[in-house]
Amino acid sequence: MCGVSTLIPQYLVAVNLGAELPAFAGSLVSLIVIVFMAKNRKEKTAPELGMRTISWTALLCQPTLLAVHFRADCTQR
Repeated sequence: MCGVSTLIPQYLVAVNLGAELPAFAGSLVSLIVIVFMAKNRKEKTAPELGMRTISWTALLCQPTLLAVHFRADCTQR
């Protein structure tokens, strides 16, 4: 699942936007997919590990989103 969630956004971004952004898009989508898969897991997790909230996911995605925004902004000018 991780490979597919990385490959599809990378391919779509490479075809439509160019060669600069595929790694960012693939890693961001893969991170989101992995978080949701872990959150919807049927098995019990260790109590000390506990699942994080959506705000934790947003915090993890911020550096990638900022880099994508900066790169897209520079590409359009």
